Amino acid sequence: MRREYRKSSLAFRLVRTAIDYARAKGFRTMYGHARHDLVDFWARFGFRPIPDRPHFSFSGVDYVEMEGAIPGTGPQVGRNRSPYVIIRPEGDWDKPGPLDPPESRAAA
Repeated sequence: MRREYRKSSLAFRLVRTAIDYARAKGFRTMYGHARHDLVDFWARFGFRPIPDRPHFSFSGVDYVEMEGAIPGTGPQVGRNRSPYVIIRPEGDWDKPGPLDPPESRAAA
């Protein structure tokens, strides 16, 4: 993220949106690499460094492997759902899609 936006609320909104999106897809854990100096930022969202994993450097910048639990809420997108839900347009799994049977589209 560009330096001038790092202290704005934009970074927080981006992370929260990404977590909500992963939750809607049914993920329960997120994994990523954080710059060493941003570990506290990611900790605000529940991410923790993975124990016993070495830090690594890429292009002269130190990184830490982190993971965070995503509390589940509501139904997930996955093989336990109706095939019509799974093939709906990305991000609109809670809305009847163009391939849903006509009777379910009319009910919505």
